[in-house]
Amino acid sequence: MKIAIDARVLMDRRRSGVGEYAYQLTKQLLTTDKANEYWLFYNSANLKISDLPVFSGANVVKRSIPNKLLNYGLWTAVNWPPVSKLLGFKPDVWWMPHLNFVALDNNVNNVLTVHDLSFVWYPEFFNQRQNFWHRALRIKKLLNKVDKIIAISESTVRDLEECYKIPEKKISIIYSGVGEEYKTATAEKVLELRQCLNLPAQFILFIGTLEPRKNIGGLIKAFEILKNQSSNEIKLVIAGGRGWKYSSLFKQAKASNCAKDILFLNYVAEADKPALYTAASVLAFPSFYEGFGFPPLEAAASGTPVVTSYLSSMPEVLKSGAMLVNPDDAVSIAKGLDFAINNQAWRQQAIKQGLEIAQQLTWRKTAEQYLKVLTNN
Repeated sequence: MKIAIDARVLMDRRRSGVGEYAYQLTKQLLTTDKANEYWLFYNSANLKISDLPVFSGANVVKRSIPNKLLNYGLWTAVNWPPVSKLLGFKPDVWWMPHLNFVALDNNVNNVLTVHDLSFVWYPEFFNQRQNFWHRALRIKKLLNKVDKIIAISESTVRDLEECYKIPEKKISIIYSGVGEEYKTATAEKVLELRQCLNLPAQFILFIGTLEPRKNIGGLIKAFEILKNQSSNEIKLVIAGGRGWKYSSLFKQAKASNCAKDILFLNYVAEADKPALYTAASVLAFPSFYEGFGFPPLEAAASGTPVVTSYLSSMPEVLKSGAMLVNPDDAVSIAKGLDFAINNQAWRQQAIKQGLEIAQQLTWRKTAEQYLKVLTNN
């Protein structure tokens, strides 16, 4: 079979979230499946082949049509050209790892992965351009047109049913994996990273895009409560790429009475993340909404306790292996952090459970489940 993958989501060198998901799963599909032929589709007016990730065993189709013309002109206005015209052939399977503009072919197994519907529930967390993009996608039409939908959590399935009335029989739940590189880092690796990034001896870690949905502002408030109620020397380290409205977080941190104890790191390279998780006393991830949420699982695989939100998919993944808090309540977050840092019995149990859960969620297992959906087996 010829399996074509919409690889446009892989065109950002600094992958996070959906991009990292698509990269890891594509790599594992190519490693696991030697029976089928894979084609990767890219489109950008200014993209160079040298800028794209390299996958062994995959064919590449790159087009250079301006995205505004293709997305808003051709595909939105006249629903043309179909994917097969751009590929130069008609595939047996067309897999989209994320929502995007497209004109689908008939008589092709069109499969779409849906990560979350945050733009439906929380439009205030997106800027005008992003909200316009989601409206222009005509998502309900796309969801009805594809043959199969893969949801990355039960939470996403519930959202699809509630928001778009998608029948459950059309949806398959396949959990994300966690990379084999995520494990408790050696003392040497941790020391090397501490020295390189000038990390404190003890710290609470947040890692993710700096944007309102992640509730970093609430975390800073919770950290202030925690520090004001104890003499603990622990710091707060906030790591991640700058997203929408990130500047308000810097202002909030600077104005905080704990400003000297709050450190910001920029985007962290994938190779450094396991050691960063291992170095942390606890991962704090009090997000308002996630379809899955990589950082809690990555931290658990690295042997680090997790404090996260009780909303959307967060309780679903780590279950009792994480401390669940109310993201709307800074006091709740502060209490959860205090407990996770100081209760040694809970820490040991959470680390054990987290490692067990992470060992069950591998990219190989995810790829094998995907293949059954893609090939109708």
